[in-house]
Amino acid sequence: MASFFSIMPLQEALTAIASAKPDARLLLAVSGGRDSLAMLHWFAAQSVWRDRVVVAHVNHGLNAGADHAEQLVRRCSASFALTCVAESVDTLGEIARSHLSVEAAARVLRYAALERLRVQTNCNHIITAHTQDDDAETVLMKLQQHATWFELVGMPMRRAHILRPFLKCTRADLRAVLPGNAVCHQDPMNSDLRFPRVRARHALALLPPHVSSFLARHGLETASSLNLAGRLANTYLNKCLRGNADPGTALENLPKNLYLEGLDFVLVEKALARRLDRTDFRLPAHRRRQILDFVNGRAPLATLPLCEGFELHRAGPHLWLAPVAVRPNSVSVELTNPEGAVATPAPFAHCASGELRLNPAALVGDPHSRLWSAGERFRPHRRRSRKIADWLHDGAVHPSVRNQWPVIHDELGIVAIPGLGVCERVAPLPTGHTLQIRWESTPTCDAHVA
Repeated sequence: MASFFSIMPLQEALTAIASAKPDARLLLAVSGGRDSLAMLHWFAAQSVWRDRVVVAHVNHGLNAGADHAEQLVRRCSASFALTCVAESVDTLGEIARSHLSVEAAARVLRYAALERLRVQTNCNHIITAHTQDDDAETVLMKLQQHATWFELVGMPMRRAHILRPFLKCTRADLRAVLPGNAVCHQDPMNSDLRFPRVRARHALALLPPHVSSFLARHGLETASSLNLAGRLANTYLNKCLRGNADPGTALENLPKNLYLEGLDFVLVEKALARRLDRTDFRLPAHRRRQILDFVNGRAPLATLPLCEGFELHRAGPHLWLAPVAVRPNSVSVELTNPEGAVATPAPFAHCASGELRLNPAALVGDPHSRLWSAGERFRPHRRRSRKIADWLHDGAVHPSVRNQWPVIHDELGIVAIPGLGVCERVAPLPTGHTLQIRWESTPTCDAHVA
């Protein structure tokens, strides 16, 4: 048996696993089927890894043989003196709660359970038995579902804690490890043509053998193109948004090239990953398609909810990413105190540094700051009255911060707006006291009588 492991197809698996740390512990995801049991036999024969392997089984409880499969995995693990851990999940309950398909619900629960078992057993990686055939089935299944070109990617060899070292091996290569008398679990779902993957598997069986390797290679090349686009997007974001203190992330001015043409979702995805501080973040395929439609839409104002509390906004040529904001009716902050200086009111945090001068004698009550409201109008000194929204638009205030723009008011109404000036009523006189309000974009604010 030892000489068998030196053949080339399975040597690829050793190369992939070598990317793990030398002292890493591996959690083998074993369902009880032929592929996963073959993987278990293969690792049991590897002297380098054998002592750092834990076997994991997830019982989905979908058929009468589910408990039998768990017992089979436990017996096989015991025969190699390997530790085996298992967890049962409520797949039917998840389907009822989330309205996912059987396959999708089982996959979500399976990987969540495997991650819990990985942490519980102090393992570094989750190892699956996916092969090149599984990769090809994934690409063909997406083709059968009329997926767009950028969705035609296969399985990544590595994502977060999941490692798939057998993706360059065929299913036949891996299964050749099993002894002829090996007992395996036959999952009835694997022959049920109601499931897209089973239909793809049957279709591949009718095609020449080289088609599988072609589909897997196509998925790999597509993934490489998207990875390149992602790296370019990160480069642009690092260059263009460095030091950006805006509450939103402006995306319309980011440069594009041939590799990002028609891939606007990549810029959004990478910007969102930065905001979430998650390097492995990826939007689901349907959300990527929505972003492309959204960016090319014709509505003058639009908002697309994304995930994790963020939204994508579009206003004319402007496109920006921002957290979902609960806009208060009034944010009131005192501008003056006995010492004559206070911290910058929160609404001022996104205004460029500046100052306003008012006639304190004309103020009715103490001045406060708040956010402007839709429909409000303002008439700066010696100018006409217009909606604040129109003033800010003409002043080239980016839409990502426009709704957070502050106004200063007293008991009679708005008296001043940063960037627009003061109203006629409180305009400073040539002589007499002046209330000078200065603010910095790095929050400090002075308010004193000069």
